[in-house]
Amino acid sequence: LPLVEGDEIVLENDSRMEIQLDSWNFIRLDGKARMKMTTLNEDGVAVSLIAGSMSVRIGKMDGDGKFFEMDAPGTTISVQKTGLFDLDSTDSVAGRVRLSVSDDGEARVYSETSGFTIRSGRSATLFLVGARKGEWDLADFSGTRNDFSKWVASRDQLIAKKLEGAYFDRYYDTDFYGADDLNDYGTWVDTSDYGTVWRPHRTTTRVYADCSPYRYGHC
Repeated sequence: LPLVEGDEIVLENDSRMEIQLDSWNFIRLDGKARMKMTTLNEDGVAVSLIAGSMSVRIGKMDGDGKFFEMDAPGTTISVQKTGLFDLDSTDSVAGRVRLSVSDDGEARVYSETSGFTIRSGRSATLFLVGARKGEWDLADFSGTRNDFSKWVASRDQLIAKKLEGAYFDRYYDTDFYGADDLNDYGTWVDTSDYGTVWRPHRTTTRVYADCSPYRYGHC
């Protein structure tokens, strides 16, 4: 499902969602999450986590000024280095938002009263109400192991394996993301008439009586 700038995503209970920005960068949302794509263009991406939990995997950053930013109640986070960024606003009603950084990531964090850099292995909790409103608590972060984080890790492992076997710059350009999925459903073969083409496995096509490319969307 393609997403465009301005789209708002709301997840039901016990559901999860993965958004692929390109071959190396992904947004994952946990159940009850609510997120808006505020900016989505050639200059960069900005998302707003209105409620719930979000995990962002930035595996590659272009060096030409592109940005990735996350908003949550009371704060804006700008990614500076590749890594994993977990943002949790499930306690925002109680007055807290938490950011955790791992896998060598780094981000610049801004709130109403402060701005600082958070590096890998650290977490920061923002207080939204009360006497400590606008203040941050910083702590070490060794990685959470709840069901959502385990699912994120499994998705990262699967995608890393797909990228290892991808044929970027051989059969398709690096910006043709999603092409690495083709390896699970067929093979690349050389033909005298058309050169190198992708041919689906018989197990891929036999579920359709009259398989024709683009008819079903994943044939």
